Amino acid sequence: GELSGARQAAAVMKHPGAKVVVSTDIAKTSLTIDGIDLVLDSGRRKLLTRENGVDCLVTTDISQADAKQAEGRVGRTAPGQYV
Repeated sequence: GELSGARQAAAVMKHPGAKVVVSTDIAKTSLTIDGIDLVLDSGRRKLLTRENGVDCLVTTDISQADAKQAEGRVGRTAPGQYV
């Protein structure tokens, strides 16, 4: 990532407040972050495609499998909610 190692470590360390993930991509990784209380998923994703020789960023719906995987990120180490 573009964050320094220290900032990445700070993002996943334990702290007393709630942790909310507002990103489909991180919610679908195999990374487990302790204490995630909420995954907020738009149900959309951006795909890079090539149309007429031009790179385009297209927004599409995610699949049900992608949504199910994202839902599995919350509540792994503590109660949580997927929206």
